[in-house]
Amino acid sequence: MDILDAPEVQHESDISFFPTAIKWGLISAAFSIIYYLVAQLMGFAIPTTLTQIAIQFIIGIVITVLVAYFSIKGHKEELGGFISFKRAFLVSFVALMISILISNTFTYIYVNFIDPDSIDAALAGMEKMMANMGLDEDQIEEAMMETKTSMEPTTMVKNGLLGGFFLAAIIGAIVGAIMKEEKPMRF
Repeated sequence: MDILDAPEVQHESDISFFPTAIKWGLISAAFSIIYYLVAQLMGFAIPTTLTQIAIQFIIGIVITVLVAYFSIKGHKEELGGFISFKRAFLVSFVALMISILISNTFTYIYVNFIDPDSIDAALAGMEKMMANMGLDEDQIEEAMMETKTSMEPTTMVKNGLLGGFFLAAIIGAIVGAIMKEEKPMRF
């Protein structure tokens, strides 16, 4: 009787993961943009210490893991409680890439059209941080030349997309591996 009373479990190929991925990608992008704007308005968008950089990095990783978790959890529920690693990875990866694409597009628009001076402020903050770390003038000058190149808007977007792709793949694989739950084989 257990088999007759068991709820109907959907097969993965019967249900698209795109609505869930789009939903969590948009939620994540909106959160990222709001966080960025609040940070800009409150003056803590430009880290001047390694501690501030570490805090921002940790916040970013936590948000990324949460998006992966909730996108997989949502799709797993749509599938009746079971999800393969492949499907878990795909739904989280697509959600994260949607977020990364939107966030990078916003950043490009922001630094080019809304607040072009934000790049100069970021560079000044980086220079201050290097001076606080005790680097001499030559070291700071050399590091600032590299930093200026990496802070050009198109380079920022390119690096953001490339780095985001790898981060989304790694986080999606880890969270997908943890959350996968294959359907038991019935004999």
